[in-house]
This record gives sequence, structure tokens and C-alpha cells, in this order.
Amino acid sequence: MVTPRPGRKQQPPAPTPHPMLGSRSHVPRRPATPRPTLLVDAYNVLHVTGILPPEVAGPDAPALARLVARSRYGGRGCWLVCDGAPPGSRRSGGMLRLPAPGVERVELVYAGPNRDADSLIERLIERDSAPRKLLVVSSDRRILTAARKRKCSAMPSEAFLSHLAHDHAHPRSSAVYPEFALDVPLDPTETKRWRDRLGLAGFDVPASPDPLAKNKKKTPAPNSPAPPAEGKEPANKPPAPPTDPLLKEALREWDGRLDLDELDMSRWLGDSD
Repeated sequence: MVTPRPGRKQQPPAPTPHPMLGSRSHVPRRPATPRPTLLVDAYNVLHVTGILPPEVAGPDAPALARLVARSRYGGRGCWLVCDGAPPGSRRSGGMLRLPAPGVERVELVYAGPNRDADSLIERLIERDSAPRKLLVVSSDRRILTAARKRKCSAMPSEAFLSHLAHDHAHPRSSAVYPEFALDVPLDPTETKRWRDRLGLAGFDVPASPDPLAKNKKKTPAPNSPAPPAEGKEPANKPPAPPTDPLLKEALREWDGRLDLDELDMSRWLGDSD
């Protein structure tokens, strides 16, 4: 045990920093992500009960971020806007953005000490350069009014949590795709490129059908005979040419390794006459 020297005050132990903030010299840099397309009134959502399954019920902000990242909303930039400042923060004022622990494209955004999330969300909506692409999640009338004023999409917190609960029970590999998602056919290379670009690695994207296939009808060529009815041989069918018995014997001996069509010399010589 170390005894303090007389005449000197013993320094109090340093407070343990919040794990998201680290030490003062290792505060994480502001993440270089684009402006969000999903704004969530985090504490308004967290106060809704009775929707999430028991194993994920009652989440805090980082746990909510993980649910969002694993849901249908994981591919878009998301800000979870919270009141005040995070625990352990020494910041005196102003908005603080922190990357959500362990997930990508989701950030925890704090309004600042003694500041509320509603006011910050209103300012973010007002300053957004593409409000029609913005989805705002809250059941607060004040925020919903601000969203409607700028033509943003809006969703109540209860509906948003219902989506998270459904996607938690049904991982994205078994997600049901809306019809418009299959309208434009993409080859496997393009599908992979867009999947990687949108951060959907591991997301099973179904093959896109040809959107014009349902409108394509097989029309017979002019003056062509009608196809024979199923199960009937066409009339005036030319007789099949006789098969050399030696070839039959060879086919029996080399079963599976010889194809009679490949031995038809007319296919190789064509119109040699």
C-alpha cells in the first residue's frame, strides 16, 4: 500500500469513460457517411412496449441500432437521434455523432447536453436537400408535422418496431420482395455489384425475371403450318433415314459415350454438293 506524502493532496481516481467514447485522446472520428435517408426519434421508439419479442425487448440505443442494421432498413443510412449527451461524454454542447458499435451505416446522434432530440430532428428535416427521399420515424405530432411540411415520408414508431420485430423473426435471407423489386432484370454480375454497393453482402437476391416475358406471345411465322396437337404426329412427316446396324452396335457398346446425332455427316458437311 502506497502512503501519500504529507502535505500533498491525493488525486481522485479518473472516471471510467463510456466505452463508445474511449479516452479523451481516442474519441472516435466523425464517421464519413452520407446524409441519412432514415431519421429515427430514438427515445420515442424505445418507449414503445409490447411489440418486440422477449429476447430483444427493452433495448437501449446501441441495441436498437443492431436491430435496424439487421432489418430491411439496414441498407440505408440511418441516424438514431437521442436527447442530451451519451453517458461519459465531456462535451459541453452541440450535436455529437457516434458510430453505432458493431454495425455499419447506423449512427447514434445526440442533440447535446440539455437539448432535446425533437428540435434537432426538426432542424435536420428543414435543412435536408432531398426531403422526399427522407423517412422519418416518430409518433410525436410535432415531428410528424415537420415531416409532412417538407413532403418527407413518415412512419409511426409502433409500425417501425413491428417491421423490426418481423425482420428479427425472419432474417433477410428469407425476405419477401415487392413486385417492383423484380421489374428490371439484372445479370449476376450487376446484381453482385449493386448488392456490394448498397451494403447487402450476404443478402440472397432472387434472379430477376424478364419483365416483358408476360407480354410476349408466340406468333407463328406467316404461311407456317399450325403445330400438331399434343400427342399426335404431324401429317406428311418424312420417314426417318435408315440407321446403319454397325452404328447401333457401336452405340450399345459405347452407351453414354456416343451420340447418334454427332455421327450425322450432313450436319458437319452441310451443303457440300
